[in-house]
Amino acid sequence: MVDAPFEIQAAQVLANVKAALLASGSGVDRLVQARIYLDDMCQWPLFDRIYSEWAGASRPARAVVPTGPLHFGFKVEVEAVAVQWAATSSDCRLVILRLMVRGTAMPLVYPSSPWAKS
Repeated sequence: MVDAPFEIQAAQVLANVKAALLASGSGVDRLVQARIYLDDMCQWPLFDRIYSEWAGASRPARAVVPTGPLHFGFKVEVEAVAVQWAATSSDCRLVILRLMVRGTAMPLVYPSSPWAKS
């Protein structure tokens, strides 16, 4: 995947974000914030197009961070924050995800969020 073109890496990292969100009981429509790390800002217009198609009507806050070389030689990383609704309507959690295109996702779920509904 490191040698894959930027658009392939971008599509893969977004697929990873979606899969991690769904596995955590959330979804793209529940994104609150996305932070995109790019090794080359010249790729921003292409990423923005790919992201817009992927996100659909969802419009979370976004930030782009130009980084220079990323770990393991990847071209893009995405960090996502989303809301996770529990089985009862009185319980709300934040799901915080930091994903890299290599396919690993480690969702951190904070069940005792200060934003929990009362």
